[in-house]
Amino acid sequence: MNSLLMTADNGQKVYNGTKTQTRRMTGLEYPNSDAGAFELIQQDGQKFFFNRIGTKVGGVATCPYRVGEIRYIREPHYLYGRWKRDGHTKTGKPKYRFMADRSKGACYPDNPPPRVCTKKSATGWFRRPGMFMFEWAARSCVRITGLRAERVQEISADDAMAELGPIPHAEGQYRFHFSRLWDPPDIHGPGAWDRNDWVWRVEFERVKQ
Repeated sequence: MNSLLMTADNGQKVYNGTKTQTRRMTGLEYPNSDAGAFELIQQDGQKFFFNRIGTKVGGVATCPYRVGEIRYIREPHYLYGRWKRDGHTKTGKPKYRFMADRSKGACYPDNPPPRVCTKKSATGWFRRPGMFMFEWAARSCVRITGLRAERVQEISADDAMAELGPIPHAEGQYRFHFSRLWDPPDIHGPGAWDRNDWVWRVEFERVKQ
């Protein structure tokens, strides 16, 4: 099964059912080479056709997501296990592989284990990044219910709420809050909101596993 990578905060919102949209950029490198110069002219399944505005010159972006597809949510979590030596790195340092005890299941940031190990010589619960989550350790699966390509600034207030979940005292300010979260240069690059890239607007619903 394919997956969707989420932060701990967003993984919790998906689990709670308060986050039902995400915006992703993978596969849109072509129109985002000069985002303001392209327009979307046609969609055929997972193929999206873009032309340079005012011309018939363009190309195709293939969406990695599909309506009806079920994906599991990768998020930070805790697994019980130990580290095993697994050869060496290119620089000669020891390389390790985490051996999870599947019988212990998984824990999540909202209910962490009582003790978390940090040394590779130990056996116990370790915090694991979402990118390394096994499918069997996931607590949330989602079905994609809607998909389209749009510029990031096209997000509506309702869509921003579906992205962010409830925020106290944020009525009328959801687009602003979303723009601030989209903008950090270590996530989408400097000036991401003002750059107004093309994104996949992915709508989903949580489903029982």
